[in-house]
Amino acid sequence: MLLKPFVVTKAQKRQISLEGEVDPAVRSRILIYYRAIAALIEKETGLLAQVVLDLNSEGFGWVLVFSGRLLLVVNTLRDAHRFGFDSLEQLSEKATALIDKGIQLARTYPEVGRL
Repeated sequence: MLLKPFVVTKAQKRQISLEGEVDPAVRSRILIYYRAIAALIEKETGLLAQVVLDLNSEGFGWVLVFSGRLLLVVNTLRDAHRFGFDSLEQLSEKATALIDKGIQLARTYPEVGRL
């Protein structure tokens, strides 16, 4: 039930208008997703991880997960109005890939993550 809003099928995405500001609920969903990734990286590495989200009015922007001065995850966002995944499996796969890369960076450059 908690993850249901993260599943947005291709048919549902086509019905979402790209006009106007990104819905606050969608912005929150994006932040929640990346904060969960940051929390899992933090748990595994012991480094404090923070999230920054920057979206313009057209739904374009980026998200950063960082620790100290180390960028653990950098993602460009397009059409943020339609943020979501085709399935829970896809959500899990993409999150796992980001988490693994973030952990690898944190372990490779721990001194930068502590600055």
